[in-house]
Amino acid sequence: MLADRHPGEEPVAVAEACIGQHGWLWRPYEPAVQFTEPGLFGVARRAELDVLAPEDSPAAVRCYSRAALEARATGRWQLLPLDLQEAVLTTLLPAGGTVEQVQDERIQLTVELALTRQRTGRAESARHLAETLRDYQRTGRLSGIAVATCAEVLFDLDERQAARDVLRAEYDRLAADPEHGPDAPETLVALNNLAGVYHAAGELEPAVEVLREVLDRRTRVLGRTHAHTRAARCELAQALAEWYHFPQAVEQYEELYDDNVAALGRRHSETIIDAARLFALVCDEIGHPGEAAAELASLLIDAQAVFGSIHPYTLTFRNNLAVAYQAAGRLAEAIPLYERTLADRERVFGPEHPDTLASRNNLAYADDAHLNLPRVAHRNCSP
Repeated sequence: MLADRHPGEEPVAVAEACIGQHGWLWRPYEPAVQFTEPGLFGVARRAELDVLAPEDSPAAVRCYSRAALEARATGRWQLLPLDLQEAVLTTLLPAGGTVEQVQDERIQLTVELALTRQRTGRAESARHLAETLRDYQRTGRLSGIAVATCAEVLFDLDERQAARDVLRAEYDRLAADPEHGPDAPETLVALNNLAGVYHAAGELEPAVEVLREVLDRRTRVLGRTHAHTRAARCELAQALAEWYHFPQAVEQYEELYDDNVAALGRRHSETIIDAARLFALVCDEIGHPGEAAAELASLLIDAQAVFGSIHPYTLTFRNNLAVAYQAAGRLAEAIPLYERTLADRERVFGPEHPDTLASRNNLAYADDAHLNLPRVAHRNCSP
């Protein structure tokens, strides 16, 4: 039922078909059998769950383990309340035999349970499960997305070194594996995940070092315009900017823009968003507002065509253009843009939204600067 393979049929009909075919059924206790609240199946509600099958039935556990994992992959799992997710996981994990395929699925479900308990504030339980998963990794039985999720749990528990160790071990395993090797896409994903932990922890020097390695190898193996290569370049540019290496960040963003245009076209949402980060740096940190204004004016036209005139991205880009005009001393062009952005943000977000308040503040500074021309207020572009 988690897999939702029969969306047009009544729950009872699906249940009867399941019993007829397999001899067992995943069934919520009463009153959940009334199916009154939306859920994965479109009809489930919170309840403790039971597997009506022999405890040593690998077929039952395998079926419903796969169903839970398929539901997660398609986004339906995340729609369930966390307590119902946990009910599913805690029912599945104690059941089942020793069949290797079942055990592999149980490892993935353990990862899910650790993540659920971390998100519901049960740090010690999540930490205990994460240590169990690390034991699995030491025996070579934890791999792929399960490794990344285990590292995420550890990082959120402030076990940053443990998270790095998990990801480094996964990279070393894949790099030494004859079926993968150091340049395999999966190996480079593992290395990129390691860089992501350094980046999230604010350890920018090792993050940049690893990201450069990922970018170089992906460029060589996949080509400049591959989505994974462009993602690595984007993350490298962001890390360089956060590390205050602005000229290097601009260089990476410029190359990313060329690659995005080649792969996606100029009027693609990803191209426009990455370009906005570039021109914000050029305006604010490199100190070339006139150059940035010319590019932002063109970018705003593209954004209006792609997103629409009152989309939050478009409003941000219009604000950034006004900032660039003001920094370049072109207040007569900046103030009408500030005014329009404020009016649109009030209409879209309401008068008390942080973006609306920022626009009101920007307009006030611009008006004050216009009245007192020797005094020039500096505003920052929004990335």
